[in-house]
Amino acid sequence: MLTIILTMTTAICAFGWLVSRISAIAMIRYFKIKGYERPTNTELNECIRWAAKRVFKRVGDGGDESED
Repeated sequence: MLTIILTMTTAICAFGWLVSRISAIAMIRYFKIKGYERPTNTELNECIRWAAKRVFKRVGDGGDESED
C-alpha cells in the first residue's frame, strides 16, 4: 500500500516538474523569437530572489495573488 502511495505522489511530482520545464523552455523560445537579450547574471539573480520571496510569501500567508 505504501509503495502505491509513494509511486502516485512521485508521478504527480514528476508531472508538475515536466509542466514547469516545458513552460520554461517555451518562454526561452519566445524570447529568442522576439529577439530579447539574455539577462545578465545580476538581473537573473534579482529576478530569482523576487520569485523566491513571492513563492514563500504565498506559502506563508495563504496565497496573495497581487503583483509586487
